Amino acid sequence: MNITKENIDALNAVIKVAIVADDYRAKVDQMLSDYRKKADIPGFRKGHVPMGMIKKQYEKSIMIDEVNKLLQDSLNKFLTEEKIDILGNPIPKIEKDFSWDSETFSFEFELGLAPQFEVDLTSKKKVTQYVISADDALIDKEVENLQSRYGKMSAVDVIKDKTNVTGTFVNEEQQIENKSTINLSDLKGKYVLVDFWASWCGPCRRENPNVVKLYKEYRKKNFTVYSVSLDEDDTKWKQAIKMDNLIWPNHVSDLKGWKSP
Repeated sequence: MNITKENIDALNAVIKVAIVADDYRAKVDQMLSDYRKKADIPGFRKGHVPMGMIKKQYEKSIMIDEVNKLLQDSLNKFLTEEKIDILGNPIPKIEKDFSWDSETFSFEFELGLAPQFEVDLTSKKKVTQYVISADDALIDKEVENLQSRYGKMSAVDVIKDKTNVTGTFVNEEQQIENKSTINLSDLKGKYVLVDFWASWCGPCRRENPNVVKLYKEYRKKNFTVYSVSLDEDDTKWKQAIKMDNLIWPNHVSDLKGWKSP
């Protein structure tokens, strides 16, 4: 077998693979011998079928399989050993006069070469690399978060740390009466403005600049906003948050509109 690489330009190359009978003959003969031992053909005892008959029925298909396997393995090995960095996979070139009736075969593959470039970062600010390990405390915290999000809620007589509180928020002017669940640990020690609104609510949108101004002025004094949206369209809800610059982190909506429980 002979494998050569011809560079077309900086980004393209062609690999040529030449395979002769000696490269695959031994494996083909071994496969034919195994077929002969197992062949069950009427008129012949098992293992005594003439090799000529076995070759007539199976030799060509076995040879094609072995050549393809040898071609793939050799091509991958060549790319690895030569450390050729390619984009995508080698693309076989179709030869019009190709025939499996020959004993020697020639294959060509087009390669897209990865471009070579260097980035000089010596004049740039250095970036700190952080190595984060998941210790027991971090794992326990994540477990608690999953339990809080997906666990079954039950009523309690006494509110404790990390308790979720479900309440009904009422705005008579906007005819809002909506239930929402708040994690007390997220809001502990803060003054919280619970704001019901929606992207389609004109009065709400006109009031948002005042809420934003209030948040910016007092957020460093343990003040935050907890926004509960009565939207039904996720895209419009998120677009309104961005458009109105609602920069606080607490935004919730079940996207059920007035049907929200």
